[in-house]
Amino acid sequence: MDRRAQTAVGPGGRTLAFAEWGDPGGFPVFSLHGTPTSRLWRTPDESRYAAAGARVITYDRAGYGGSDRHRGRRVVDCVADVEAIADHLGLDRFAVTGRSGGGPHALAVAARLPERVTRAESVVGIAPFDAAGLDWFDGMDAMNVRETGWALEGEGVAARELEREAAGILERIEADASRVLDDEWELDDVDRSALARPELAHVIREA
Repeated sequence: MDRRAQTAVGPGGRTLAFAEWGDPGGFPVFSLHGTPTSRLWRTPDESRYAAAGARVITYDRAGYGGSDRHRGRRVVDCVADVEAIADHLGLDRFAVTGRSGGGPHALAVAARLPERVTRAESVVGIAPFDAAGLDWFDGMDAMNVRETGWALEGEGVAARELEREAAGILERIEADASRVLDDEWELDDVDRSALARPELAHVIREA
């Protein structure tokens, strides 16, 4: 069995693509990817998962990679998808972590499945857009502001612009994975050097 290319059946019969990393007998941890990327995003040194006694499970959110789209989905709708994968694998208890766009999804899973989630983590997560007293765009990179603006204009604009942006990303990383974010993003030389590490470049290209 290819642990990187597994599927489960989600709500409504949708296909959910997922992968497993680390120790197959370790404690299960769902790691929810950012926006974008996929189930193939993981630490470049996969042996660290096994060393920690972790069985890390990643999955493609609806509409990403090999998972079917769920039109009109909300963040909280991911809970049923995670639960379906956990049931498929026979997991009663698990931890959950989410990075960036995956952060709110991890918190949703923990909130809705308290009897199954042992602990939860949100890494550089995103606050609710309509949180009281919050200037959601304050201090945000201009590129993120622009992308959010596309979403606010509706699916037609967002789909067109994100498809164009995705094509540019794929073209850039073919030559140099450290250019996954172009020069319009506010990244310093340290960040660019980290992205250029060969082992990370490999993960970037796969994900």
